[in-house]
Amino acid sequence: MKQFGLQFGMRLKKARVRKNITRKVLAHKVGVHTNTYGLYERGKRVPDAIIIKMVCDILQVNYIWLFTGQGPIDMPNNSAGIETGLLENIIVKVEEHLSNSSMILSPAKKAEIISILYDDALEKMAANDSYIFVLEKSLIRFLNLLAERQG
Repeated sequence: MKQFGLQFGMRLKKARVRKNITRKVLAHKVGVHTNTYGLYERGKRVPDAIIIKMVCDILQVNYIWLFTGQGPIDMPNNSAGIETGLLENIIVKVEEHLSNSSMILSPAKKAEIISILYDDALEKMAANDSYIFVLEKSLIRFLNLLAERQG
């Protein structure tokens, strides 16, 4: 978990610096205190999924690259966006499930689980499974991961 946070933070800082935006400005744009944003970049905290999406949109950064370090740093164009759409759908499903179940996970645990589910979904898509099947399997895996972490 700690390693994920550090790597995520380094990628977050790289994306911000690349766009020549200060931490203060970006923190203000996503609605968090500058010190909180600094914790994200130092890998001490991981923002929740909504803030991650806002950061990606503002910096025009590929969600997949930010989560995993794989793929291009730039946000893909629409024709290359199926993997980004998959990641966005996984994030939405995880957030919906947590909201409906009143279960609370730290943003770092959510990000770790989302990253695991995304990697798993990509493997299933590479095996020519359908998009809907992949999302359903990812949700089942998510529930299993939650049960393991709480047990």
